[in-house]
Amino acid sequence: VATDLVVVGRTNRTALLDGADATGVNVVVQPNRERAVTWVRSELRAGDVVLYVNDQPDHYP
Repeated sequence: VATDLVVVGRTNRTALLDGADATGVNVVVQPNRERAVTWVRSELRAGDVVLYVNDQPDHYP
């Protein structure tokens, strides 16, 4: 079960915030990857799991 959603940058921000609105999950918006990683590291506790997902397309030759 996810307890936090960290939205980084502006791409898809509105859709992500709209989707998370009804879930009750804690939403944190960060301007860039570095700030997001800093926030995540400050919040991690023993037993926590982090899933990083990006919106960059995958290219397969």
